[in-house]
Amino acid sequence: MKDILVDTDLLVYAINDSNELYNKKSRDFINDNVEYLVISDQNINEALRILTHPVFKKRLTVTKALNAVKKITDECTQIVPNISTRDTFYKLVKKYCIDSNRIYDAYLVATMLTNGVHLIATFDKKGFSCFDEVQIMEL
Repeated sequence: MKDILVDTDLLVYAINDSNELYNKKSRDFINDNVEYLVISDQNINEALRILTHPVFKKRLTVTKALNAVKKITDECTQIVPNISTRDTFYKLVKKYCIDSNRIYDAYLVATMLTNGVHLIATFDKKGFSCFDEVQIMEL
């Protein structure tokens, strides 16, 4: 099997149990595929932002959020932006006319591509469907 990037929504649902179905799907997916999973710093940052945000149901303390995220991400291979990521990001933004909040998805895709990852596991098929360069594993 190929490397699979864990999208932020999957990480958040695996930690937060306010939606029992998504929580179970996320946990099961992570446990069943842990040897193939990759994570980016961007996913970690986004998950921490969501899990500790004041408007989030079942908001976590920073310490609890860090521990929960770390427990999952320590089992994943980490990918980071490299020297080619910025140019790839610019090309994606131009090619797909990316704007607003979709900028973050484009940067995540650029990070994936410049690390040889072409598969993302997510509940947000819509957010990544415009990118021909990646395959979506929708949960």
